[in-house]
Amino acid sequence: MTEHTSDDHGIETLLDEVMNGTAERDRFNQINLLLRRDKSLCFDVVNYAELNAELQKSAHHRDPLSFFLNERQVEKKAGRRMATVLGAVASLALVAVVGFMIAIYSPAPPAAGKLVGLSADAIWSGEGYRPGDLILERMTVTIKKGIASFKLNNGVVISIEGPTTIQATNSEETRLLKGLLYAAVPEKAIGYTVRTEDAEIIDLGTVFVVERNEQSGTRVVVNKGVVEARAINNTGQSNVHELTAGLAMQFQGGVGVSSDPASWLQITDLSQRMERIGNGIEKMDGDIRISSSYPTNLREDIVPTNGHLLVLHEEMRTEIQQELQLSGRFGEHQLEPGDVINSYLIHYNPLPSYGKGAKGSITFSRPIYAILDQTAELTKTDSLFSDGNMQYSNDEFRGMEVDDTISLSEDRRTLYLHPGVHQDNYLDQLRILFLNARQ
Repeated sequence: MTEHTSDDHGIETLLDEVMNGTAERDRFNQINLLLRRDKSLCFDVVNYAELNAELQKSAHHRDPLSFFLNERQVEKKAGRRMATVLGAVASLALVAVVGFMIAIYSPAPPAAGKLVGLSADAIWSGEGYRPGDLILERMTVTIKKGIASFKLNNGVVISIEGPTTIQATNSEETRLLKGLLYAAVPEKAIGYTVRTEDAEIIDLGTVFVVERNEQSGTRVVVNKGVVEARAINNTGQSNVHELTAGLAMQFQGGVGVSSDPASWLQITDLSQRMERIGNGIEKMDGDIRISSSYPTNLREDIVPTNGHLLVLHEEMRTEIQQELQLSGRFGEHQLEPGDVINSYLIHYNPLPSYGKGAKGSITFSRPIYAILDQTAELTKTDSLFSDGNMQYSNDEFRGMEVDDTISLSEDRRTLYLHPGVHQDNYLDQLRILFLNARQ
C-alpha cells in the first residue's frame, strides 16, 4: 500500500475545507486532479470521508439540552449539507477506486510471439511495429507492403507479405484473413494450425505457404513435409486432405476445388522471398531492417536508410581460393584455401536532414567468425563476397569510426550497433563473416 506523509499532496487540507463547508468549486477541482494523478489517494479519500461522516453522526446525537434552539436548527441544516457533500466526495472516490482496480486486474492478453524480422520497404496499416515488439493473442496485424517475420512462443516462424492481415489467436494457431503467410514449423510445434474463411491447415512438421483472397479463396502450397488440410463449410463436415512436399490445393466456398502439383518455380520464388528475411538471422531488435532485394549500387546517398540499419545478404557459401589475412575491431582472422564463408553487409546511410544515429541488434543462428569494420578490410573483400556487379563507395571513411558503438555478445551470436552521424560523413558499412565449413 502506498504510504503518504501527513499531507504530502495537500489532500487533507482540501478535505478539511470540504468537511467544514468552506470549500469553493476550485477546491473540488483540485481534489479531482489529485485523484487522477495518484489513484492511491482514492483509498485515503474514502477513509477520510467515512471517518468524518461518523464524527458528524456522533455530533448530531449529542444531548439536545446542550444546544440553544436556534443553534440546533442551523446545525441540522449544516449537517444535511455536509452529508450531501460527503456522499458526493465518497462516491467520486469510490468510482475512481473501482476504475483503478479494474485496470489492475484486467491485464493485457498474453503474448503469442515477437516480431523478429522486417524488410526495409515495410509499410504497416495503423500502428507501426519495430523488430522486438510483441504480438499479443487476439491481436490483428495488417502489413500493406513488404515482409514481416514473427517468431511464436512455440518456435514457429511465420512470415507475411503485404498486403496481408492476420490475427494471432495464440501461439498454436493463426488466422489468415487475407494475403500471404509462410510458416516454418519445428518438430516440437507439430499441430500448429492456420485458419482462413475457407480452410483449416494443420501442420505435421513442415514448411508451407497459405494464400487467401476473396476472388479465388484459399491456396495451400507445401514446400517440405506434410500438412492436413480440410475445407470449412456450414455443415461442419468435410474431407481431410493430406498434402506432401510439392503439392498444392485450392479451397473456395468451403469446398476443396482442386489439387495439383505446385510448380517448382512457384515454390522456389516464394521460399526465396520469405527466407531472405530470416536466412541465418534468428531475430532483430530496434532499428534493424533487411533488404527484400539486393541493390547494385551502395555508393553515398544511392540507398538512403535514415532511421534504420540495413542488412544485406551477400554471396552465400563463398569458397576461399587463397590465404587471406583479415583484421577488425574484434581481432585478426585468417581465411584458408577451401574455407566456405557466408557474409552479410550492414549498410547505414542517413540523409543529412535525419540528424541522428540508428540503434539495434541482430542475433544470428551461429557464432560470428569475423567483423570487418575498417575501410581497407571492406575494400579488400568487396569483390570476394559480391557477384561482381556491385558498385561500392571509394570514400576513405566508408567503414565504421572509432566512436561508433559496436559490441558483440559473449557467444558471438548477437551484434549491437549504434553508429553516429558525423559531419560530412553519412555512410557507414561493415561486413560480417561466418565460417560455414573448413577443410
